[in-house]
Amino acid sequence: MSLTLDGIPTQPVLTGAEHLSTFGPQCELVNTTELAAASRRIIGGAVDHSFPRFVEWLRSEGYVFGSFENGPLRYDERIAYLRYDVHPQDLLAAYILADLHERFEIVGSFQITWKFSRNHEPVEPYFLKLLEFDRRFTQFGLHAAPVATWYLNEKLGGNVDAIRSVEGEDFTAWMLELHAAYLRDGDDAPALREIRHGADDTLSQLATSFREAFGDWRSVSAHGNFLAGAFTKVRTRHPEVAPLITYFFPGNYFQKWGVARFGFDHVAVGEGSDAIPFPRMMWEGAPTTERRRCYRGRVTQGGGFVALLHPASWTCMHNATFFLPEEPTSRAAVEPLATGGANAA
Repeated sequence: MSLTLDGIPTQPVLTGAEHLSTFGPQCELVNTTELAAASRRIIGGAVDHSFPRFVEWLRSEGYVFGSFENGPLRYDERIAYLRYDVHPQDLLAAYILADLHERFEIVGSFQITWKFSRNHEPVEPYFLKLLEFDRRFTQFGLHAAPVATWYLNEKLGGNVDAIRSVEGEDFTAWMLELHAAYLRDGDDAPALREIRHGADDTLSQLATSFREAFGDWRSVSAHGNFLAGAFTKVRTRHPEVAPLITYFFPGNYFQKWGVARFGFDHVAVGEGSDAIPFPRMMWEGAPTTERRRCYRGRVTQGGGFVALLHPASWTCMHNATFFLPEEPTSRAAVEPLATGGANAA
């Protein structure tokens, strides 16, 4: 593992089955204090190095931390909504973050990748262990990709190893057939109705199972997945298939067809616009310089925002300093793209 400043890895430290098994098949061997301590021994102290600095920086700027459970998100106030997309590989870092949220007494939403595939079944007890942390500060949402889960089960027989087949020409041909059907019949095309009904049934089942396990939480979020990646590659070669994005990108699926019918109040993203010329939703994949500009610009303007942060990412150098000013401190690092409006600081 490559290390940089203060021994922080350059790449995320990911949870493996060999790590989780040390806690027992049902995590029955440890309480949350021991679980967080064991996680720190396994993956190191990078989360403890970077996350407190992030919290302290936001607090120094007058921010509080908001919950997805308290009605519509408020972007005209200094509120940071922390969203964590928790996949199996994120679990060790998620335990540490849940422990830190208790210590700092700040709320965060742990969006759980629940029953995405049969391969997740052995790690379900380790997801459920997060329920033992203080739920005033460790809250939950469903992280889902209903079309991809439906496709995996219906088209691939639940065989995760068969996912590579979506990279082939047969998948491209299927996509072009769907597009031709869309041109003829729009969303009423039988093949598209099959996908939509399959996805709806899948999301209904996921929501029911998630609530039985975690409780009645209000938010759902889109899970990036193999099917979205395959669609993107086909769209690069065949731009005409772009209208099918609502079937292959779960965020677009949620936006077009709605989530209230599945019992959710909202999708956990920073939607809408305001007078502040920086995004409400802080995506994790942007380059460090761009993330710094957006975060510091939004904070300088005093706007609320949603921060998407995978727990495992906090274990690497990529997340250690993205929110800090460049050295030497430059006004350009926080200068907006355009003049702020009524919400400008």
